[in-house]
Amino acid sequence: MPGLDLLQHVAGAKIDKQVWKDIRDFYEHTQRADGGWPYNPTSSLETTLTMTTAGLCGLLIAGMETKEGREKIAADGTVTNCGQYDEARAVHRALQWVVDHFRVSLPRHTFYSLYGIERAGRLSGERFFGEHDWYREGCEFLVGKQREDGSWLDNSEPWPTVSTCFALLFLSKGRTPILISKVVHGSNHRQSNDWNNDRNDARHLVEYASKELFRRQPMGWQVFNASRVNATTDDEILALTGELLQSPIAYFNGHESPSFQSSEEKMLQQYVDQGGFIFAEACCGRKEFDEGFRELMGRLFRDNPLKKLPPEHPIWRAHAVIPPDACPLEGIEYGCKTVVIYSPVDLSCQWEQNQPETARGQLAFRLGGNLIAYATGMEPPKPRLTPTDVMAADPEGKQIPRGFLKVAQLRHDGDWQPAPNAMRRLMDHLRKTKGLDVDLQTKPIYGNDPDLADFKFLYMHGRGHFSFTPEAAKNIRTDLETGGLLFADACCGKKAFDTAFRQWMTQLFPDKKLEVIPTGDDLYSEEISGAAIRAVRCRTESTGAAGQPAEYRDVPPFLEGIRVGNRWAIIYSKYDVGCALEKHQSTDCLGHDHESALKLAGAAVFYALKR
Repeated sequence: MPGLDLLQHVAGAKIDKQVWKDIRDFYEHTQRADGGWPYNPTSSLETTLTMTTAGLCGLLIAGMETKEGREKIAADGTVTNCGQYDEARAVHRALQWVVDHFRVSLPRHTFYSLYGIERAGRLSGERFFGEHDWYREGCEFLVGKQREDGSWLDNSEPWPTVSTCFALLFLSKGRTPILISKVVHGSNHRQSNDWNNDRNDARHLVEYASKELFRRQPMGWQVFNASRVNATTDDEILALTGELLQSPIAYFNGHESPSFQSSEEKMLQQYVDQGGFIFAEACCGRKEFDEGFRELMGRLFRDNPLKKLPPEHPIWRAHAVIPPDACPLEGIEYGCKTVVIYSPVDLSCQWEQNQPETARGQLAFRLGGNLIAYATGMEPPKPRLTPTDVMAADPEGKQIPRGFLKVAQLRHDGDWQPAPNAMRRLMDHLRKTKGLDVDLQTKPIYGNDPDLADFKFLYMHGRGHFSFTPEAAKNIRTDLETGGLLFADACCGKKAFDTAFRQWMTQLFPDKKLEVIPTGDDLYSEEISGAAIRAVRCRTESTGAAGQPAEYRDVPPFLEGIRVGNRWAIIYSKYDVGCALEKHQSTDCLGHDHESALKLAGAAVFYALKR
């Protein structure tokens, strides 16, 4: 079956649709009452895991190729029979058998079984079989069983080459980066299928993005069912958030009002706070989902209501140019990025049909591509199981010991806090990776505050024009001349802030001027931050070739500064750092990627401490 599928999609062979129907019928007719398959369907042999994963994959592949779900889209876009599939019951029974009988190690054919598990997991999108994280458990098993010469050997088979090939297929294919997590919801969760009316929507959209956005880099998707864990403590919910953060986009839709447990709602809130992006859609334009989703967003983001995306929003040009009136998208802003985008009209049924050559299909896929490009900033996700950096909240009322580094952020009238968690993310990173004693809380402070002298590391960020009173400017200058350091950056490279900052520098230090910090300066040295900074990844222009959004490029670090004595008292980046620290940068954001932002901002912190 996988070979036939590859023959059609890779080699371009034409497989008659009747062949796929015959294959589907074969698996349905030979499926046993318990939901599984034996090695020989005409024998009395027991049902096995290896044959059941093979049967499940056969059903899934044949079902995709016949495209004979009962869902139909009329010429006017009206959808009928959404969520109905001819082979749905057989697939459900097979999945349930795998869940009930899942195990990594078998008495015989273990490595062949692992290959089947990987195929079934990826084709179904299932991240978990029951409570089993199949890829994690399989990796742990293989790491423990690898022989000294690098091979694997099944005790029931004398061919280490075969076992090793199956092991490598599991490890490599299962590690495919996860672009979209399709989030399970509903009052009965997996017993309700409302979260999955369009079974292949995420699959087809990810395939489109892999081809059109990421130069055919393999991408995956997964079903994310948080209800499998009865998360009650803050640590358990944070662990779920970390798992969901392995994919940059969380997607859900439905016909009925979306229902999540309180722990799941907190997980979604943390997911966005820590850099994730939510896309939701009212499948078939259903009012019940629309009303329920708006209520859900009102609970999660009380101060940030859904608003219609304006014509100038970058979503309309992040990948393809789309007229803003083509789809009534709405969004929720979080600092310098829209972190939730919602479509009250149907897109998923078009993704399910997978016909981008039609007018409606083309619009749906191009808009989906724009959503992905905007959400990811055109940066592909990292491979599955790459550790995610989740930030826990400090206990309320926690006392900060003397000697800990405390950071203050300057308030001003130029939209001073578009990335409210930037410094918190940086301090959390430095505490975890460098063992630095820091206060995670950033103190907002006015320039004329007499407590300013207590802070020797100041941060400044913003989008618009600003100014300080002479009294505030004098207070800031005094702090900088007595050992303080100001690290500043223009949010998403905004010209208004950059112009205002340069003008303010001429007023703050009229006898000095901003100068480019040489790449050989101590600021970038190994002595300062533990590793020399020779290059960073930065988006320095808004558009690239053929009008497409520009990509990150490897460039030498570019910071400017003003010296007081023999040290830098001002360190400034005209390219964004703050939004990148929050992981909320988008395709229209001129600035650094997350890792580069951590490097530069971390170097500024250590420079302040050591110089």
